[in-house]
Amino acid sequence: MGIYTGETAISPDGIECAVIDTSRVNFDLAALGRKSAETLVKEAKGGERIETKAPDGRIESVYVAKSGDAIFVNLHNPADVYVPGSPDGTRWQASQIARNGYVTVRLDDSLGGVIVKNGTSFRLRLGAVDRPSCIRDAWGPDQHQFLAAGAVLKRNGDGSVTGIDRAAFDATWEIVAERVAPPRPGGVAKPGEAATPRDYLGEVLPAFRSAFRAVMTPDLRTAMGIRSDVEFTGQFAFEKLLPRVSMLPIGMQKELFERIDSIMDAGPDAASAPRRPEM
Repeated sequence: MGIYTGETAISPDGIECAVIDTSRVNFDLAALGRKSAETLVKEAKGGERIETKAPDGRIESVYVAKSGDAIFVNLHNPADVYVPGSPDGTRWQASQIARNGYVTVRLDDSLGGVIVKNGTSFRLRLGAVDRPSCIRDAWGPDQHQFLAAGAVLKRNGDGSVTGIDRAAFDATWEIVAERVAPPRPGGVAKPGEAATPRDYLGEVLPAFRSAFRAVMTPDLRTAMGIRSDVEFTGQFAFEKLLPRVSMLPIGMQKELFERIDSIMDAGPDAASAPRRPEM
């Protein structure tokens, strides 16, 4: 029986699926992986019907969005749309995605949202799903996830287990380590047990840091939860503050990035000038 309960559930496409008992999924010595692709996040107006589909068109789940929900859109497959949920039935809010490990990369007016990237690594089980399967209550009570054979199982930060369609996984995820030992007691890991994500801002980080400093205002600092002056000469301090951009309302994010873009377009002299426009 393995990870299955022996029960079945019918998917929205009419497929009979074996029900997975997530408590039986063993993540000891599992692979460690993370999202490799950027993702579009839109703020829901409320009432949008969200059909999460696998690349072959199968419906994995259906949800009607509420105002403020964070609608995630796969840039490689725009039909792959979903609103992440927690086991208690709540859905992620667009204003709070930074709390879940996502960093805002840039605003994209043409797509109507912000581009984000997830730097968090997850334990993954590849090859465990060998038939059409169902994870009951994956996103909350009566919000099930239906998976095709070959799907990858992921243990989330809260201990819950959800699945990733294999085609979507191959297109948007990367393996950091093939087999990773469980965390050691006290949370201390041996060398090589965990990987630190590389700074994907890379070459543009110094210029971006200077532009970011130039647009900081008292109102913006307050909105981002910054309670004291911060020197942006250190990369570590800057990278701790950057994720807080996702805490801002979408409108303020847009204005922030427009100001940063204009400074970076003007060149290094403008970026280093003591400009502090009012927000």
